[in-house]
Amino acid sequence: MNVILIILAIFLLFALLTIAVGHYAFSIHPRPSTKTPQSLGLAFKDIYFENDNREILHGWWIPFSEASKDRPAPTLVMIHGWNRNCQRMLPFLEILKDLPLNFLVIEGRGHGENARNHFISQVGFAHDIISALDWLVLQPSAHVQKIGVLGHSIGAAATIYATSLDTRIAAFIADSGYANPREIIHGYLREYHIPYFPIGWLMEQYIQIRLRLFFNTIAPENAIRNITVPGLILHGTADRVVPYSNSDRILNGADSSQIKRVTLEGGTHSDSTDHPEFAPAVRNFLSETLLADSWIPKGNLSNLSHNQMN
Repeated sequence: MNVILIILAIFLLFALLTIAVGHYAFSIHPRPSTKTPQSLGLAFKDIYFENDNREILHGWWIPFSEASKDRPAPTLVMIHGWNRNCQRMLPFLEILKDLPLNFLVIEGRGHGENARNHFISQVGFAHDIISALDWLVLQPSAHVQKIGVLGHSIGAAATIYATSLDTRIAAFIADSGYANPREIIHGYLREYHIPYFPIGWLMEQYIQIRLRLFFNTIAPENAIRNITVPGLILHGTADRVVPYSNSDRILNGADSSQIKRVTLEGGTHSDSTDHPEFAPAVRNFLSETLLADSWIPKGNLSNLSHNQMN
């Protein structure tokens, strides 16, 4: 009997330790942006919307100047990676700002101007994207059938998962996303020299219980099988945070007629927008998807821009 009690006590101790580690690992101190679209000469509006967790989230709304209720424009929603904020997406905005699109840049739960959240996950980010769509479709200048999402890192994984859930997303762009969250957890354990068993194993069970979902269900390499809209995957071959092989695994489950990959030779995890092939690939993809059949003549795309700041 004493042996059983000792075993139970040890298991409980490890379980509590796992919860403590998870509490630390999946929470950050949010940091507001110090730069805004104004630095790119763009007029914008701070917007706030509620997510499924009843949290108020922050974003930037950058409407296309010639869009209206009678002639709504396509919209590209953008979401950052781990421990970042709206500011992280400014380089993406810079290479796309002359396109006739509305832009909605959002901060995932527990990030940026948002309140701290002690359980941040890919699933949470995905539902934040979906909540942003609920706000977006109420905007008169937004074409509700031409909505795209662009995400980086965990934002890319969340973008794929959200696209598999919400048919309002007409196209997606995933930059440097991982194939399965399990590998990210294993990398965290290795970085901090935490043994997989029992702490790592217990952490995986704890997270899946909290999510009420299995990792294999939410994994981009599996979720992408449920996507039937066009998608663009970009990944650097020198990415040491999320190795390039993750994009191989994601592509294995994708509809090859709809979803393409652009390999960024020598690209790392956080410098995608600096790569010479990134901007042309993304702009061409948007031209063929969200901007296809646009009321704006193709020949005028390079001559149009957003409202400029005074």
